[in-house]
Amino acid sequence: MYPHPYAQNGRSGPPMPGRKPLPAAIKKERGNPGKRKLNEKEPSFTGFPVCPTFLTPVARTEWDRVTQELTALNMLRSVDTAALASYCLSYARWISAEETVTREGQTISEPILSKSGEVVGQKIKRHPATTIAKDEKAAMHRAAALFGFDPSSRTRLSTGEPQTQDPFEAFMATLHKDTQPNQDAA
Repeated sequence: MYPHPYAQNGRSGPPMPGRKPLPAAIKKERGNPGKRKLNEKEPSFTGFPVCPTFLTPVARTEWDRVTQELTALNMLRSVDTAALASYCLSYARWISAEETVTREGQTISEPILSKSGEVVGQKIKRHPATTIAKDEKAAMHRAAALFGFDPSSRTRLSTGEPQTQDPFEAFMATLHKDTQPNQDAA
């Protein structure tokens, strides 16, 4: 017997319509406005994303810029690597396509050939880089919304206060403090 074509995750019926469910942490931050039961067994991830080696130099620069901001807000985990890499690659491709359009123009000229292969005219058409720029910009905006990079999605997020000290500096300060001789014992 074959499973029902809509069967997903042990339930039958078509995929659930509507908005994606919010994480319990966000619902708690908002005061659980719907007063529905919160998922207390939601997974909690740890670790910090490592920059993938396949990122281009422009994507790597964007990775460094964005991770600095998100780390200050304590919003990054290791499971965010793929989504963040997707954002950075889309950003780099968008920049590259926009530079091509700026350099070469928004249109290109294509020859019109006769049946004998002779050029009989020119046809003006949209530069392919404009389509690439449009597609990469859309992909970049979708990935950016996951991290609250645009004003609209940022209003839906709530975080603690940004860290005022670099986590590495704080760690080093505790090590330095622990290695200092106790002056009270002298």
